[in-house]
Amino acid sequence: MSKYFLFPKENSGLFGLRKTGKTSVLRALQRRLEGRPVLTEYIECSNPGVHSVRWWQVLENVVERCVDTLKRDFRRDAEVRGDYNLTNAGTRFSSDIKAILQLGQLEQVVLMLDEVEFVTHGLSGALGQHWDRDFVPFWQTIRSTHQETQGKLVFVVAGVNPACVEKSHFGGVQNPIFQLTAPHFLDPFNAAQVREMVRSIGKYTGIKFDETVYAYLQDTYGGHPFLIRIGCSEVWKVTNLTNPEQLVTLNTQSFQHMGLEIRSRLEHPIKDILLSLVWWYPEEYDLLRILATGDADFVSQYLTHEPNSVFKFAQYGILKKTGAGEFAIADVKEFLNRYGETYKKELSPFARGDMPPELLPEVPDLELVGRLFEKRSEIELKLRKVIILYLNVKCAFDATKIAQVMVKSLPKRVDKSDVRDLFIGRAPQEVVNQLFCPDLKAIITNNWEIFGSLFDNKPRFEMNMDTLNIARRVDAHTKPLSTTEATEFNNSYSWLLGRLAKVTI
Repeated sequence: MSKYFLFPKENSGLFGLRKTGKTSVLRALQRRLEGRPVLTEYIECSNPGVHSVRWWQVLENVVERCVDTLKRDFRRDAEVRGDYNLTNAGTRFSSDIKAILQLGQLEQVVLMLDEVEFVTHGLSGALGQHWDRDFVPFWQTIRSTHQETQGKLVFVVAGVNPACVEKSHFGGVQNPIFQLTAPHFLDPFNAAQVREMVRSIGKYTGIKFDETVYAYLQDTYGGHPFLIRIGCSEVWKVTNLTNPEQLVTLNTQSFQHMGLEIRSRLEHPIKDILLSLVWWYPEEYDLLRILATGDADFVSQYLTHEPNSVFKFAQYGILKKTGAGEFAIADVKEFLNRYGETYKKELSPFARGDMPPELLPEVPDLELVGRLFEKRSEIELKLRKVIILYLNVKCAFDATKIAQVMVKSLPKRVDKSDVRDLFIGRAPQEVVNQLFCPDLKAIITNNWEIFGSLFDNKPRFEMNMDTLNIARRVDAHTKPLSTTEATEFNNSYSWLLGRLAKVTI
């Protein structure tokens, strides 16, 4: 996914439907920049604390967050002026960002604005209609600071509707960030990517897949990773895993036999995906409904005058790129035929700011999510200490040798940066504090001769580490967590905690 962020001093835009991984890309970018003198700040624009306040208040909040991050992650302080208002916000934001860059000895500050529609002219909801006025001065300030710092302040915007970077004017005023960044769309998974994802999950759940399955899943679900995982989960639930030593093979018939059950399970996620279209593309949503009925004459006439409409939805992965209006996801077509009009009528009377909770995507149990986060953090902290303790003994407390072992064990970065760069001017015990579950797992499994006596069973250790990492995905998305997932997490947490209790750390 690093292809979306090729040039370090250029701004970026990332767009796609809900549940396609936009937030995951932003979080991945944050992780890849760790260890470098680059401060990243993630801003969730759908938070009422962001979209319901005025533009200068948002800028002041951004600076406050950057100061806190600088102190927490870089152990440096920066004095900023603050006290923003309508008349001074533009100049104070610029001077404060420059102070953060200089006093923090930073190469760059990267602002990530997710769900950017909530602060976009003409798109914001009932609580954010002032963005019809605030959009221009907000982005004028950020653009000016980007230029004054010679690209040391950059931004990444993400969302469903790319109007913030595609429209040249808003309300007769030039859009400050028009052509400042080109919108990129998250591509659906191809068969090879589906194969990689499904195989990696399957090997820990006791199943493997016939080679024909990957193309079938890609074609049936349009390469949408979230829908594919749900389909696999439904089939796995009814698969008889009697022998833990032997993998069960699934084929395309395994999924076809579960067609009705999978379709029922997908109804709510599809609603969640289409919700963004009802909000951000109401006219195009109606076009999709007509396409779903198979009205070939209308489609042919419409595409003659509006050929870009199909291209737009092909970018989102809803329609195939043939240009003929074919659906890439059969279950979306089925849903639109059966419930498309009713679903829009349910939503249409409400603005985004006053939507009834029962019509919104399922709300997660934030208290439960918080407990999982604490437990995962506890295990990560203990694992970091165990790794340094065991490697110190193995390498006779030689920091250079410890770093060499860790470098050899860590997976290559997707952005092709050298893992060895993490250790420049930093001791191994500092670097290990920046590593998360997948990295800690890699160090232990690649040095099993050192750690194996502590964890006993390598496949079970790997499985429990992968289950533990669900808390990071849940925390990143504040996604709902099923009872089964919570139980599995707690089982893995208890298993790992029991092994780590053998060591005084």
